[in-house]
Order: sequence, then structure tokens, then C-alpha cells
Amino acid sequence: VPSRQTADKSPAARVGFTSEDLDAVLAEYDQLLDVDRGDLETILRQAEIRSYRRRSGQMSCASIMSRDVVAIAPDAPIAQALELLRSHHIKSLPVTTEDARVVGIVTQTDLLDKPTWGPRGPRLGVGRRLQLTLNRMRAPNGSIEDIMTSPVRTVSPETPLADLVRFMAATGLHHLPVVEKDGRLAGIVSQSDLIVALLAESNRRAEAADAQPR
Repeated sequence: VPSRQTADKSPAARVGFTSEDLDAVLAEYDQLLDVDRGDLETILRQAEIRSYRRRSGQMSCASIMSRDVVAIAPDAPIAQALELLRSHHIKSLPVTTEDARVVGIVTQTDLLDKPTWGPRGPRLGVGRRLQLTLNRMRAPNGSIEDIMTSPVRTVSPETPLADLVRFMAATGLHHLPVVEKDGRLAGIVSQSDLIVALLAESNRRAEAADAQPR
């Protein structure tokens, strides 16, 4: 592409990674590689993440997470989870012990797929009860621990947004508990939180660019 002979970076450099980003990732390999297509794609993806991390500054999960989190105990009845989701208009509940340590998560999908709902409320089907009994060597009691996802994927308050983008994209998860080093619940971050943060950062940078003298 011919140079425009201006101070503007090329369009690719403005929206993607730069040669410096690619050089930095290559330097991390610390060896000469006969790079095939898979290796090159991995390198380019890492360069893109490095580029986003550079452009997104110091923003981390702590910057965007919800801190006043509604959680539920593992021994709570399944129906209580549905009541909490409906009353708070949320889609997931971290499952925590009395000392706020995260042991699982329960989502709308868990409530739909794992118990059977009838006139008397939720109950575990025969297949689910048998599976849990074999896994735990004891009969289930129809509580949250019988339908929650455990172990649960988590992030820390210090996790950069660039890493969060990559993690959510790779796992397909929509909600992630944010935990301290001791495993205690610090907050929860959702895809919606992430999108809002990215849009706000994009708008902030656009406004800052517009404010610069031309």
C-alpha cells in the first residue's frame, strides 16, 4: 500500500497489531522457528492480544466487575435459585460457602437442563440422581450442589481486560466469578460488562483523538 506521506499510521496499524507487537511476541519465542500456518496464526493472535492490552491501558476485571453480587449456598433448594434469578433479573449465581469461598456457579441453563420441573417444583430425574450417586457415593438431596457447575472457571480482580476477552472467547462463558487469591468472592463479570467497557474505552479514545489539534 503506497504511503500517504502523513503522520497517520496505516489503517491496519490503527485497528490491529503493529510490527513492534509482532517483534515482541517473536522475541518471546527466543528461538528460530520454521513457522507453519498454525504457528503463525498463534503468533498473530498473541500479537493482537498484546496490541489490545497496550491500547486498553491498565483496565482490569476490578474496573468493570459487579461487586454487590447475589450468591447462593450449595445446600440451598433448587427453587431458591430460580427465585433469585427472577427477582434480581440476573442469569447466574455464584455458589459460595459460609466464608464466601466460591465452589461453583449455577446458571439459567443449569436450571433448565439438569432438574425436571413439575407442579411441585424441581426434582432430579432418575438418570441425574444415579449419576450423582455414583460420582459422590451418596444420594443427592435436591439442592444447588446437585446442579451447579463445579469446579468453576474464575478470574482475579487483576486480570487485564485483554486476557478476559481471550478467555471468554475461548471458553464461550458469559459470566465469570472474580475471586481473590484466597478463593473468596470479590465480584462477577459478564460479557455485557465487557462490551460496555470496550465501547466506553473506544468512545473515550475517539473523543481524545478529536480533541487533539489538527
